[in-house]
Amino acid sequence: MMVQQKEEDKKMTKKQQGMKWMYDRATASSLNQVYKNCSYAKQRSFDAIRWEMATNGGYDLRITGHNAMMYSCAYRYKGVDGLEHLRYFTKANTFDFPIN
Repeated sequence: MMVQQKEEDKKMTKKQQGMKWMYDRATASSLNQVYKNCSYAKQRSFDAIRWEMATNGGYDLRITGHNAMMYSCAYRYKGVDGLEHLRYFTKANTFDFPIN
């Protein structure tokens, strides 16, 4: 049985589709929901991401993955091109791409 791709997914690379999938299935929106006690460094980086999101008019921040050492998260925002974008943060990289 073949699974039909959504129209918006056809415009994204496989890596972007994977990041969008992780974002769509994520439910946690704060570090307290995934860590009993998070480190000061994690909290500072998360606060910086929240500040950036607020500055860019972003919304719907979600933690997309985590383990004892690191986490990844993403938020949506309306780009200057008029399209909705996903801004995805990992420990090493930040990705930004349109999702519609």
